[in-house]
Amino acid sequence: ALDAETGKRVWQSTVGRWQDGYTITTAPTYYNGVLYTGVSGGDRSARGKLTALDAKTGKTVWETKSPPPTTVENGYAMTGAPLVVNGMAIVGVAGAEFSHRGFLEAYDAKTGKHLWRTYTIPAKGEKGAGTWTGGDPAAGGSSWVTGTYDPELDLVYWGSGNPSPWNPRGRPGDNLWSNSVIALRPKTGEIVWHYHRS
Repeated sequence: ALDAETGKRVWQSTVGRWQDGYTITTAPTYYNGVLYTGVSGGDRSARGKLTALDAKTGKTVWETKSPPPTTVENGYAMTGAPLVVNGMAIVGVAGAEFSHRGFLEAYDAKTGKHLWRTYTIPAKGEKGAGTWTGGDPAAGGSSWVTGTYDPELDLVYWGSGNPSPWNPRGRPGDNLWSNSVIALRPKTGEIVWHYHRS
């Protein structure tokens, strides 16, 4: 943190230094005196973390590691700034080009407790899964670009990225819900609607 008038350094955080295997790759979000930032692994197999720092001192308030995925996924990382809504820090992930399903997840902004996870790409048997007709499981739909919140409708809007693999010959079909806009309830992560550009 720097003094805005003088440029003098006020504090420096050591969160994310390479010697412990992690590096920060995301912009922070400020909320109620706390900075929230994603921390991504130094290699593709490392899992993302979310860290909360006291904005005045730089001291760690809490740090939470993203829970293990429900399916085999490699290389995801938290590289987008979290969106804080109603006391929850919502964050997406990058790296779906490494053949994992993109997702969003929420954490309690005060404690770091993991609240919910919602995948952007359907698993086998879920709505939209039939649009993936290749031999591999559905993958893609990164969610690293920070979404936005409408307080009147109580909806979070988030974009999902490209399907995986990049070569479409291995994944014929519409590949829902990649390259889409997703509207969801921030309290539960329930998806209200998708928009997929056909």
